Amino acid sequence: MTHTITRRHFVAETALGTLALILRGASPVWGAEKPKTRVVVVRDPKVLTETFDVKADVIEGMLDLGMRELTGKKKTNECWKTFFSPDDVMGLKINVMMTPTHDELTSAVASRLRGIGVKDENILTWDRGNGGIGVKGVSDRGVYFGFTKESISKVAAERATALINMPGLKSHWLSGVAVAVKNWAGAVTDINVPDEGVAFKIHGDSCADVGMLNALPPIKDKCRLIIVDAMRPLFHGGPQVNPAYVWNYGGIVLGTDPVAVDTVCLKIIQGKRNEHKGKSWPISPPPKHIAAAGEKYGLGTSKASEIEVKLIGEEEGAFI
Repeated sequence: MTHTITRRHFVAETALGTLALILRGASPVWGAEKPKTRVVVVRDPKVLTETFDVKADVIEGMLDLGMRELTGKKKTNECWKTFFSPDDVMGLKINVMMTPTHDELTSAVASRLRGIGVKDENILTWDRGNGGIGVKGVSDRGVYFGFTKESISKVAAERATALINMPGLKSHWLSGVAVAVKNWAGAVTDINVPDEGVAFKIHGDSCADVGMLNALPPIKDKCRLIIVDAMRPLFHGGPQVNPAYVWNYGGIVLGTDPVAVDTVCLKIIQGKRNEHKGKSWPISPPPKHIAAAGEKYGLGTSKASEIEVKLIGEEEGAFI
């Protein structure tokens, strides 16, 4: 249903809002603009060796720079304390498909969490039903890496108090691209491409409704940070990865709004596609799920005018 705001309603609502501010002792700020959603892109060509291995010290430095720009804090620990506390049980949702989240990035994140006092056994790194880095000392890890009766990851639903979304940057044959919004498909079970007899119907219409997973309370309420591995993205194809369509972007993308992060990542992939062809080469299928995640599920903004992109490092080939 569409609601039209008349002038009478506008005046009345404004008057009531102003009165509420005065009663609280605050002064209305006339014409104040809504703060833009910040997305940070950090690039360093030195992060990858000639054999495409990731240099741990370089990625750690990139992570620190990105977190400072995202939070406005000068000290590394203060950046992480903006989102997390020593008492948190952390769930790091990585990606193991097509363009896997590099272990060096996951290790760097775990290290920074330990730096603010998060216990090693409270850093759970997983995708689908499998655990990874940061689970030493957890004797009953098998319990945490299964799924609930509602078909949601036990890490997200039961164990973790805070989540970090850590996808790889890639194109996708079903959804156009797969980054922050799509990454939560690895945090549920009982799904299939035909969407037949499943808990979550996410594949129809080019995965337009995959945002429903981000809107699940255990995920929406707990996810506080997004860190995209954009070191070796895929800009065409899948599920098989053709090396001809993988390139050294040498970056990470950070934010708190999954829709804004995906909007920036979409621009990066589209930019590379156009460069590769020497002309416009639209992503197919169109990634409808990004705008839908914002407009239908209220998960963030895909409007460029509402996103502030901060680039640190190499500008050439950044595509932002």
